[in-house]
Amino acid sequence: MWRRARTSRRPSSPVLGSCAFLCALAAVARLHAQAPQLIELTLPDTRAQDADTATDPDAWLLDYDVLFSGGWVQYGHGNPESSQLELERLSPVLRGETADGRARFRLELDAGVSRTYDHLFEAWYGHDLGDDGAHRLQIGFLPLPFASEGASRTESLPFHGYGFTSFHVSRHDYGLLVEGYPSDTTWWSAGGTLSRGGGFGRSGDELDHSPQLSLRSVLTSKQDETHAFEGPFVGLSLAYNPSYKEELKVENPLYQTVFKTAETKGSDARWLMLEGGWREGPFRAGAETLRGNITDVDLPTGGEDDMDQITAWTAWMAWNFHGDAPPWERGAWSPYEIEPGASFDERPLELAVRYSNSDIDRKFFDSGLTNYTQSTQEVRTFSGALTSYMDEQSRLLLQWTKTIADDEIKAFGKRNRDSSWVLRWDRWF
Repeated sequence: MWRRARTSRRPSSPVLGSCAFLCALAAVARLHAQAPQLIELTLPDTRAQDADTATDPDAWLLDYDVLFSGGWVQYGHGNPESSQLELERLSPVLRGETADGRARFRLELDAGVSRTYDHLFEAWYGHDLGDDGAHRLQIGFLPLPFASEGASRTESLPFHGYGFTSFHVSRHDYGLLVEGYPSDTTWWSAGGTLSRGGGFGRSGDELDHSPQLSLRSVLTSKQDETHAFEGPFVGLSLAYNPSYKEELKVENPLYQTVFKTAETKGSDARWLMLEGGWREGPFRAGAETLRGNITDVDLPTGGEDDMDQITAWTAWMAWNFHGDAPPWERGAWSPYEIEPGASFDERPLELAVRYSNSDIDRKFFDSGLTNYTQSTQEVRTFSGALTSYMDEQSRLLLQWTKTIADDEIKAFGKRNRDSSWVLRWDRWF
C-alpha cells in the first residue's frame, strides 16, 4: 500500500531487486499453497460453561498469513528511475476474532520493504458497541478513514496506488476510532490521533507534530440487513489539526514525488472532503474533492501567511465483466468475495479508469517553502487498469499511468510528463 520514504526506494542493482522479488514470490507461493492455520484459544472465563455449546463465545480464533505486493514497473522515456522488478510490500499478519464475532484485533508488521516507521502497519483492538454489531470501537495503531478511496485498502480498489485526494489527511497513527450505522441509509465515523511519533501519512513521511481529529458521515441507498446496498452514496469528511508541523508531500500512483515542501509550520490546519459514488450490478464509481487550509504558516522570507488553496479531486469508474462489483461497507470498498475453486469466468475481471488533479497554493513557491525543480503547482494523472482476480486473496494487475505537470520537475528527469506501466501481483489477508 505505502512505501517507506528512504534515500533509495529500491535496491541499487536491478539484479538484487530481481533476486529479492523472485525469492519473496517463491516463499509466498508456498504459503499460499497451504491451508490457512486456525487456532482456537479459550480465554479464562469464570462463568458456567454450557456443556451443549461446542465453542465458547469468548474463545479467540486466530489466523496468520503474509501480505505480498510486487512486480515489474516500466518507466517512461526520460524518467530517471530504472525499469525493473520491485518488491513493494512483505508483511506478516496475525489477526483474531472471538467466536461470537464481537471482538477482533489485527497485528500487521513490515518486513523492512515498505515505507513505515517502527516496522508497523497496524496494531489495534476492536469491539462491538451494543449487541447488534452496528457500531464499533477501535483503539491502537490504525488507519484513519477520510473518504472512500483513502479509507480502502489497495486490494479493494481497481488500481495500483491512490489519487491525489488521498494525500494530506489519510494516515496510519496511534488513535481511537468509533464508527457505525445509525440507520439503514447512514454510516458515520469519528476519530482522533496523537501523532507524537510513529505515525505516517500516505507518502510514508512520519507524522510527529500534527495530531488530528476527524469526522465523517455518508448517506447511502437503503441497506439490507448486512448493510449491503446498490445505488448512489454521498459523504462529507472533516479533519482538524490543532497544531501543524509537517512536510507536505504529494505523489503520483507510482510513488514519484510531484510536490514537496520544507517543514511547514502553522498554527492549525482544516480539511474538507466531499465524495460521491455509485454501485450497481457490475459497475462501481467514485468521485472526491478535497480543500485544505493551513493557517499562520511561518515563511522562510519572514512573517506568516495562510495557505488556503490546497486542493485536489479524483474521479474513477470500473466495470466487472464476470459478475457484480464488490460491496461498499463501513466507509470503504471491500475486496471481492470469490468461492474457492471458481473458474476464470466466475472470478472478477475488472476494467477501470481514473483521473486525478492536484492544485496547490502558489504561495508555497513564492515564499520559498518549495521550488519548481522538485514541485509543480498543478498536476494531473490518468490511469487505466485491468485486474484479474485469481482467488479471494490475490490478483494480477496491469496499469498504465500518464502524469502531466505544469512544470518540469526532477521526478520526471526535468520534464513535465511521464507515461509508465505497472504489472504486479498482490496478495492480501
